[in-house]
Amino acid sequence: MKEYRKAVAFMLALAMCITAFPPTVFADGAAPVGAGDGISQQTAPPDSAGVGKSTNKRYLMDGVPVSDRQRGLFAGDFDAPHEGFIVRMKEQGGWAPMALRRLAPLGAGLEELADGAYKADSVEEAVKFADGANLDQIEFIQPNYSYHILDSGLAEINDPGYQEQWGFKPNPGANVEAALRKGFRGGGSRIAVLDTGIMLEHPDFAGADISAYSVFSDPTTADNNNGGSNGHGTMVSGVISAQAGNNIGIAGAADRASLIFVKIVSRGHCTTAEIIKGITRSIDEKADVISISLGITRSAVDNALKAAFDNAEGKGIISVSATGNYNVGYGDAGKKWICQPARYDSVIGVGGSTVVGGEAAVADFSQRTAVTAIAPGRNVYGISIGNDGYVKRDGTSFAAPIVAAMAGIAKSVSKSITRAGFEALLAATSNNFNTPGGFDSDIGYGLVDLDLFTEYLTTRYAITYVGDGPMPEPAYYYVTSGAVELAPSLERPGYIFLGWYDNPEGEGRPVSMIPSGAVLEKTFYAKWESTTTEPGIITEPG
Repeated sequence: MKEYRKAVAFMLALAMCITAFPPTVFADGAAPVGAGDGISQQTAPPDSAGVGKSTNKRYLMDGVPVSDRQRGLFAGDFDAPHEGFIVRMKEQGGWAPMALRRLAPLGAGLEELADGAYKADSVEEAVKFADGANLDQIEFIQPNYSYHILDSGLAEINDPGYQEQWGFKPNPGANVEAALRKGFRGGGSRIAVLDTGIMLEHPDFAGADISAYSVFSDPTTADNNNGGSNGHGTMVSGVISAQAGNNIGIAGAADRASLIFVKIVSRGHCTTAEIIKGITRSIDEKADVISISLGITRSAVDNALKAAFDNAEGKGIISVSATGNYNVGYGDAGKKWICQPARYDSVIGVGGSTVVGGEAAVADFSQRTAVTAIAPGRNVYGISIGNDGYVKRDGTSFAAPIVAAMAGIAKSVSKSITRAGFEALLAATSNNFNTPGGFDSDIGYGLVDLDLFTEYLTTRYAITYVGDGPMPEPAYYYVTSGAVELAPSLERPGYIFLGWYDNPEGEGRPVSMIPSGAVLEKTFYAKWESTTTEPGIITEPG
């Protein structure tokens, strides 16, 4: 027992100082600081960010200053998507685990993953732990890399009916094919479809991960007893979940996603209560996305239904709805009817596109209100409960599930992507052939492009700082990075730093971090208050 106490005392004594011996160099001999290693050299005040105590020579690691000695511990690809860091201790023998547990509290927030391996949420936590544990005891500090489900890309889309799926081809289609070939197939996401029913035994669903439920006392989920709507739910589901590359029928846009089918329509229609039940079931089944291809066109808002979709958004679900089809007999007035639930801010509204003269165009039946984006909706070739298993149909009902599949693909990359983040990606990647780069009521942000959309899902986005005086180096983040803290407060003679703002006027509240699920490039502006002018006067941000 005495020997054990001596060993622990010895380790604790070591934890109180930092060895003068240089650390081991990693990452293939620790290439010189430069492009591609995620590290840049700078001169910074001693102890900035609270790490290191002996030198003014600093290196930026994920935008945080670290000393030269601490830098030698970092190994790996820091440009790759990651969420915090892994600290690995060297093998120390049989007494190491107990000693390391005593040292772990020195790095607040560290999580013990295995013997000698710890997860740190930030650079500060990682180096604090490394300093406290004695640098010689650290084997390396590496990024906590972000891994994704590895959907297999399709070398060949051999489904015989695929040639009829013009909407999956490049423009004037939605370019689904390119995403499928690259392996973006929605694996790991859960998409709920609320509709008339589903023909589970259809051969194109063989091998698909589908669970089916009903909101009615009759538990059957068959796609019948719906008047003229028979087969509607089956076709909508097929746009998402028909198995691609199986040499059968057609290809689905997110065929590796788990499909949660909820039957909410009987007798050819459904009610607010039945839709709400369907939303509740989707939430209970941990859906990431809700796809609904029905609605009403009334001026009064269905507040109960709106509240249900708002609640779903609050739980991180992206809801997608068809905007509706006006009947030709109603003339132009029908185009301007506002369809629910597509009209709600918590729902992505999808209109239908077609091809005119070889170019993409809005379909004549597609309503021109509440549209976020459009997707192919004319002559859609899909799964049927009759007609030898396949049929061509028109409608925004069959455009919406393409966008729901895109939401599922987004969620397969990062569960943190929100409805607002998803809409921002649609805005950045859709083809607005009416108002290039803009938004209009007929087609929203334009025709979706899955290939470009998936590129944006994996892009490294820059965080740029703007203002008077020395500014931090640009930082970077990925969709998968989680919440990202902005650079710490700045020093400028004669001024007090008031914070970072997302607008050059410095209006609103300061921003301290980029929230989880954010997308696209970010620019933040420094705001200062002069210490030499009258109190309350704010200098214009630089």
